[in-house]
Amino acid sequence: MMSDHKYDRLERILMLMIKAGQRGRTRMRELDEKIAILIDAQIRSEEEAREMRRNLDERSQETDRMFQETERRFQETDRKFQETDRKFKETDREFKEVARRFRETDDLFRRSDAKFAKLAESQERTDRKLETLIDQVENG
Repeated sequence: MMSDHKYDRLERILMLMIKAGQRGRTRMRELDEKIAILIDAQIRSEEEAREMRRNLDERSQETDRMFQETERRFQETDRKFQETDRKFKETDREFKEVARRFRETDDLFRRSDAKFAKLAESQERTDRKLETLIDQVENG
């Protein structure tokens, strides 16, 4: 009986080993599934990170392009302001020259007015003298 007892014991041990092996394989499958899930999650995370980097690069390039365009516009505006300032200075010089010419013209008009007044007085004297002369010649 001893041998039956040994066989039973060996059978129990063998059954325990088989069940332990089955549990190990089950755990291994579960671990394999969990590892596969982790790997899939890691792959998705890496793909999302690549996509985010791509988006960030595109946005960065767009921002750089917009910054360059803004800088170009600022330079153009600055150039226009400088040109406008130059034109204002030129116009100011021209206005000063026109004002100087108006003063000269006013001075010429004053002198002309004085000469015309003098000429008118002279004309009046000449007319009076001529009338006197005509009266003397006619009355004789």
